[in-house]
Amino acid sequence: MNFTMVPELLLRSDLIGVFTHRTSTYLTERYTLSIAPVPIEVAPNANHLIWHRRYSNDPAHRWLRDELRREWERSGAKRAKITF
Repeated sequence: MNFTMVPELLLRSDLIGVFTHRTSTYLTERYTLSIAPVPIEVAPNANHLIWHRRYSNDPAHRWLRDELRREWERSGAKRAKITF
């Protein structure tokens, strides 16, 4: 299933979706969906950058990865250590 289909699926069913706060806010601003905190402890989700090996030494690609790493670390997000 494509992620972009989820709001339409939720609108036409009794299913529940679990999303990050940012995604939930985005979806409820655009669709007639309700939002509520998850009533159980949920482990933090991991974020990963993935790219084809051929771009590992590409200067523009490396620049973008470095910018993303700097912004992530500047944001003070948990587990801000990023390795490539």
